[in-house]
Amino acid sequence: MMLDQAEQWNNLWQNCTFLTHQIKLDKKFSLYDLYDFFVEVELDPCTYKIVGKGYFKTGETYG
Repeated sequence: MMLDQAEQWNNLWQNCTFLTHQIKLDKKFSLYDLYDFFVEVELDPCTYKIVGKGYFKTGETYG
């Protein structure tokens, strides 16, 4: 059974390990380690509001 969006965010904030930030001209990304996955959270660079998230196991998805 998959977690709903609120449960996914709660799980991330309660159990993640922050890894790094990356800032591009129109995007900011924060990368976290959560269990056996990486989670990237995309932020609006002006307001720092969350505009998206993605997850992956390996590879160059970051940014």
